[in-house]
Amino acid sequence: MVPFMLSFKDTCADTRRVTKQRMSLYRRLSATAAILLIALCMPYANASDSGSPDRAAAERAVDNALKSLSEGYRTLNPRLLTSPAVYYSDDSSPSRYVLFDVMPPFVDVGFNTLLEKNTKYVDIIDGPIVVSWTDTYVDGDSGFAYFRGIMHAKASYKDGRKLDIALRHTLVFKKIDGKFLIVHEHASVPDAAIGIETPSKQ
Repeated sequence: MVPFMLSFKDTCADTRRVTKQRMSLYRRLSATAAILLIALCMPYANASDSGSPDRAAAERAVDNALKSLSEGYRTLNPRLLTSPAVYYSDDSSPSRYVLFDVMPPFVDVGFNTLLEKNTKYVDIIDGPIVVSWTDTYVDGDSGFAYFRGIMHAKASYKDGRKLDIALRHTLVFKKIDGKFLIVHEHASVPDAAIGIETPSKQ
């Protein structure tokens, strides 16, 4: 019986030792897996981080474009409103600029179309167009950036009419030849005719 008991005790000791070794190995593997997971996720976390270089570049591009738009409206200079070399993709680019505007036509395609449209529009305005943006948001990465906000515009027409409007405004930028350029713009207002009636409470 004694040899059997010694053998049994040795077996238990071996089992505990193997179990401890396995647990130690599992902990090391878990720690390694966690480190690898964090390392893999870091590029994606940095891309959306407000302090990342890509996000900072996107914010600068949007800020410069909005300043030019604001100055263009204030001075009624269509060239400031539509500067292809600085802010808009050129008509020869595969990523040709497209506008969904609050004014007709339904879709504007190409920078030259936008320039012609804005030139005609400023001709009927008397004095500056005062614009500002609220509820703004900017995001971006190494290839794209976008801006969304509410654009407020006030002006007077030469025929005496007044403009006082708030628009939903979206700009989409694509990095082309190292520069963020606007490839899509959207401006719209809600249409009350497509509203949803709230049932009256009994």
